[in-house]
Amino acid sequence: MAAQSTTRSSSSPLSTTLAPEESSTGTTDVTLLSSDSDDVDLSDSSSEVNTFLSKFKAPRLSDLTRKRKIRRNQVTPRRKSKPSCSTDPKSVTPHQRLKEFPNEEFTVSAGKLFCTACREEVSLKMSIINNHIKATKHVRGKENLSKKESREHDIAQALKKFDDQNHPSGETLPTAQRVFRIKVVKSFLKAGVALNNLEQFREVLEQGSYKLSDRRGMYDTIPFILEEEQAKIKKEINGKSISVIFDGTTRLGEALAVIVRYVNDWEVQQRLVRVQMLVKSMTGEEIARELVSILSVEYSVSVELLLACMHDRASVNGVAMQAIKFLYPNVTSIGCYSHTLDHVGEHFNTPVLDEFIRLWISLFAHSPRTRFSWKERTGKSMASFSDTRWWSRWEPIGLLAAIIADDDTTELSGDELE
Repeated sequence: MAAQSTTRSSSSPLSTTLAPEESSTGTTDVTLLSSDSDDVDLSDSSSEVNTFLSKFKAPRLSDLTRKRKIRRNQVTPRRKSKPSCSTDPKSVTPHQRLKEFPNEEFTVSAGKLFCTACREEVSLKMSIINNHIKATKHVRGKENLSKKESREHDIAQALKKFDDQNHPSGETLPTAQRVFRIKVVKSFLKAGVALNNLEQFREVLEQGSYKLSDRRGMYDTIPFILEEEQAKIKKEINGKSISVIFDGTTRLGEALAVIVRYVNDWEVQQRLVRVQMLVKSMTGEEIARELVSILSVEYSVSVELLLACMHDRASVNGVAMQAIKFLYPNVTSIGCYSHTLDHVGEHFNTPVLDEFIRLWISLFAHSPRTRFSWKERTGKSMASFSDTRWWSRWEPIGLLAAIIADDDTTELSGDELE
């Protein structure tokens, strides 16, 4: 691409600018424009920049960078005055309405009648109040508020028992303040947000509520929350037949995870009962000891109620199951069918397919352009693959086979595969 030097008679906002021009061959040539920097006309800056940008092709944006749509209200003519139905009677006070509806979740806030169940202000007009308390939103709000008060009462009762046993720092604080702090920590844990980020939320959380402690003080509530969660799970599985799923990993450090499954009202429920960080990989005897400790000691599972254990087919898991069967005779050992079927496929004698799928996976792993072109043509993203053991080559093979079976014209050009 050649660059040509030209001199413009009119002034330019840019002392030196690259301006693209279309050549006779259809390609874009770049012309170097120069002007006197002492004589700059800023009025032409915007139009010249727009002309400059229009010569080049804009990049394709990802779906993640899409412009957010704002939900807008329907445009209606502006009222000159408030509708009569929204004005409060001058002869009635909020405290008077509060006495007339003692069974509703009303309170007086800043001189206004406020519904704590719906978290909104309510007009003092009798017809509006009657319609409000009949609304589904208000009924559900009262139910949720009742459940909230019940949960807070349970936490307060459990705190008294926990204080008698451990005497933690801050036990003399008001119970309502401690309950609020525990609810905040539980919300962080449930959402998967690290407590290290607490300072970013402190101002909002403390607005109109209780003061939070420092980060260390919030961490100190976790043992109490753990005890409460264990007691809740123990109550849920009491007297029910269960199965156990256990597995270990060394990906981010040695760890053991144990999950309990049970059926409640014809729905399968599962609960995580242990995540144990370890120094090294466990032996079969150590796995058996941990499982027995969890089931028999922590959750008091009767020997006849453990029906099955699901695990991968590592040799240590086989040793663990042999030991567990002495205490739980009804247990069935179920190896991982997914791993087994994947290993069966590895023994197929398909050298051409093996080499093709190896190159295919490498192509999609290293070429964003290929991934975009494939999704644009087929409407589906190609399944990815990793060498970690819970990935299978069947995922990209199966997806590719299904797409080709549906559309035998699927084809990518050489330029799209670069």
